[in-house]
Amino acid sequence: MTMTAVDNRRNNKPPAPSDETVSKYVGSTFLYREDSLYFAVDVTEVRNRFGHIDARITPVAGSGAKWVQASRLQR
Repeated sequence: MTMTAVDNRRNNKPPAPSDETVSKYVGSTFLYREDSLYFAVDVTEVRNRFGHIDARITPVAGSGAKWVQASRLQR
Protein backbone atom coordinates (compact mmCIF):
# COMPACT_ATOMS: atom_id res chain seq x y z
CA MET A 1 0.00 0.00 0.00
CA THR A 2 1.35 3.41 -0.91
CA MET A 3 1.68 6.25 1.56
CA THR A 4 -0.97 8.19 -0.38
CA ALA A 5 -3.50 5.38 0.10
CA VAL A 6 -2.69 5.23 3.82
CA ASP A 7 -3.01 9.02 4.15
CA ASN A 8 -6.37 9.00 2.32
CA ARG A 9 -7.73 6.31 4.63
CA ARG A 10 -6.70 8.25 7.72
CA ASN A 11 -8.32 11.46 6.47
CA ASN A 12 -11.67 9.86 5.68
CA LYS A 13 -14.28 11.01 8.16
CA PRO A 14 -17.43 9.00 8.79
CA PRO A 15 -20.49 10.42 7.08
CA ALA A 16 -22.61 12.87 9.02
CA PRO A 17 -25.76 11.42 10.60
CA SER A 18 -28.88 11.69 8.45
CA ASP A 19 -31.43 14.43 9.08
CA GLU A 20 -33.84 11.72 10.26
CA THR A 21 -31.35 10.49 12.87
CA VAL A 22 -30.62 14.02 14.04
CA SER A 23 -34.31 14.87 14.43
CA LYS A 24 -34.94 11.56 16.26
CA TYR A 25 -32.41 12.37 18.99
CA VAL A 26 -31.41 16.05 19.18
CA GLY A 27 -33.65 18.08 21.45
CA SER A 28 -35.32 14.98 22.94
CA THR A 29 -35.23 13.66 26.50
CA PHE A 30 -34.26 10.06 27.19
CA LEU A 31 -33.35 7.81 30.10
CA TYR A 32 -29.69 6.86 30.32
CA ARG A 33 -28.65 3.90 32.46
CA GLU A 34 -25.32 3.78 34.27
CA ASP A 35 -25.09 0.52 36.23
CA SER A 36 -28.32 0.45 38.28
CA LEU A 37 -28.95 4.22 38.13
CA TYR A 38 -31.21 5.88 35.57
CA PHE A 39 -30.84 9.54 34.60
CA ALA A 40 -33.11 11.78 32.54
CA VAL A 41 -30.89 13.33 29.86
CA ASP A 42 -31.25 15.69 26.92
CA VAL A 43 -29.46 14.97 23.65
CA THR A 44 -27.59 17.97 22.26
CA GLU A 45 -25.62 16.44 19.33
CA VAL A 46 -25.24 13.20 17.41
CA ARG A 47 -22.37 11.78 15.35
CA ASN A 48 -21.37 8.64 13.46
CA ARG A 49 -18.47 6.76 15.02
CA PHE A 50 -17.20 3.41 13.76
CA GLY A 51 -20.60 2.41 12.40
CA HIS A 52 -22.51 3.46 15.54
CA ILE A 53 -24.51 6.54 16.35
CA ASP A 54 -23.23 8.43 19.39
CA ALA A 55 -25.23 11.04 21.29
CA ARG A 56 -23.86 13.85 23.42
CA ILE A 57 -26.02 13.94 26.53
CA THR A 58 -26.50 16.40 29.38
CA PRO A 59 -28.50 15.65 32.54
CA VAL A 60 -31.92 17.29 32.91
CA ALA A 61 -30.94 18.19 36.50
CA GLY A 62 -27.30 18.84 37.29
CA SER A 63 -24.40 19.61 35.00
CA GLY A 64 -21.91 18.01 32.64
CA ALA A 65 -21.94 16.33 29.26
CA LYS A 66 -20.86 12.95 27.88
CA TRP A 67 -20.75 11.09 24.55
CA VAL A 68 -22.55 7.70 24.70
CA GLN A 69 -23.80 5.16 22.18
CA ALA A 70 -27.33 6.15 21.23
CA SER A 71 -28.43 2.52 21.62
CA ARG A 72 -28.00 2.96 25.41
CA LEU A 73 -30.75 5.59 25.53
CA GLN A 74 -34.35 4.66 26.36
CA ARG A 75 -37.56 6.62 25.80
